[in-house]
Amino acid sequence: MQDTIEKNGGQIKSLEKIGRKRLAYPINKKNNGFYVSIEFVATGNLIDQLERYYQFEENVLRFLNVLVDKNVLKARQPSPAQTEDYRRQVQSGSEREQTGLVEGKAS
Repeated sequence: MQDTIEKNGGQIKSLEKIGRKRLAYPINKKNNGFYVSIEFVATGNLIDQLERYYQFEENVLRFLNVLVDKNVLKARQPSPAQTEDYRRQVQSGSEREQTGLVEGKAS
């Protein structure tokens, strides 16, 4: 699926292999499934191709494509202030390591 997305002009933002989980109900006499979540950006044309691929792939039991609103995507991005706070935390942590003070103990 990753190859199909990238070859057709899509861009993968995140790939999370959730792992094997018990299904809520048996599907094709199977009780367990391997869950994967892929967040990607693509055109509607690619979505049609992926859904067709899912339908013919026997290892895919169920699938769900979700269109995320642009406002939701914008809200998920950290603000510049949050980014700066995170950068300060990382820098102060590296300064503590350089001075030998980690968790209040001197080395």
